[in-house]
Amino acid sequence: MTWLKLTLACPAASVENITELLQKFGAASISLSAASAEPLLVGAGAAPAQFWEETRISALLDADTDLDILLACVRNCLAAGSIRSGQIGRAHV
Repeated sequence: MTWLKLTLACPAASVENITELLQKFGAASISLSAASAEPLLVGAGAAPAQFWEETRISALLDADTDLDILLACVRNCLAAGSIRSGQIGRAHV
């Protein structure tokens, strides 16, 4: 089966909005990873961060997903310039 794979890096404050949007577009899988160098977990007694300051979001979407609409919605969720990097490709599973 062929999927669309969307990967983008955004600030921690935008992660929840973007993942909720991807779920609404029927993402089969969403994963989060560090796009920056800081640790998510810190020493004993310190409160852990919920997301990395710069978080990479990867999602698998149906191959028929309308990318123009999805990307317009992503831009609406984020402030101008908040997407640090992005990539769209095909994933075969």
